[in-house]
Amino acid sequence: MPSIRADANGAFTIANLAKGSYTIHAHAGDGSEAELTGVAAGTTNVEIKLVRPGAIEGELVGFSTTPRVHARQVTQTLLIGNEAVIEGNTFSISGLTPGKYVVEALAGEENDGKSIEIKSGQVVKIQLKSRGKGRVEGLVYEFGSKAPIPNMNCVAAQSMGGQAGEVAPGPATAGSTTDAKGVFSIPAPVGKARVMCFSQDGSFSVAGGDVEVAATAPGRIELAAVRVVPPPSDVGFRIKPLTLPLVIATVDPTGPAKASGLLPGDKVMTIDGASLEGLLPSSAMMLAWNHRPGTTMVIGVERAGAPVSIKIVAAKPRN
Repeated sequence: MPSIRADANGAFTIANLAKGSYTIHAHAGDGSEAELTGVAAGTTNVEIKLVRPGAIEGELVGFSTTPRVHARQVTQTLLIGNEAVIEGNTFSISGLTPGKYVVEALAGEENDGKSIEIKSGQVVKIQLKSRGKGRVEGLVYEFGSKAPIPNMNCVAAQSMGGQAGEVAPGPATAGSTTDAKGVFSIPAPVGKARVMCFSQDGSFSVAGGDVEVAATAPGRIELAAVRVVPPPSDVGFRIKPLTLPLVIATVDPTGPAKASGLLPGDKVMTIDGASLEGLLPSSAMMLAWNHRPGTTMVIGVERAGAPVSIKIVAAKPRN
């Protein structure tokens, strides 16, 4: 790819480009970076503002073995991860683009995590203290009919600031698959945990939600999954993944939701009058995708604290 180093005043010229539209990516030695998209060849007076990264410095308390520590940011379209450098009972993570992150320490049965905000050029100091494992007992049923769903594989991760953490790899445990009554029992991190249950044959969306777990008594939760009706229609919007509450992340500028007035940042409350309480983002999206092309869905959102009702006509899926 053509590239050039900016001079002492930050000026640059990239010459000999073919006609067309380009993405310009700039980065500096301190980890600062930025991108401009849709820049036509021949454009002058291009200005790119570099954003200085932030960092995390932390202390590990109560871990019997050295954990894996990482920070993860959920953007509108990506999951961005940064691994920590660990020295004894301290760790550091640098080069973090400003934004909201979850920071986790995982070491078998020992774990902890926090949700933090990284600001440009600043260092956030945190402490992660091992809090161990408890259990969650629950039930999975079909959204709408409330019929129990057997053979769903269930796991639990930490939940921090509305975002799900990672599930530590390991063998399936007794009771982690729902029985004929949709019942399961699984180990889970103490504190707020994100429970997720997956369909083995892909016939249902992921069921999940957050529950408080104590070391002395199991947490209890009921989860709903949405039956998949292929093929998915084009609804023209996406809900931010892995995050609760449900928030619109993107609206396709050429999709059916654009003309309806749906906006990024809208908090999604209902679809066709049915409450989405207890649904994960993937399940709420499946409920929207299940509308056949040409049919109208009514999405109830909360915007600036006020309820707004939005009608969207589903379109044929794009190739």
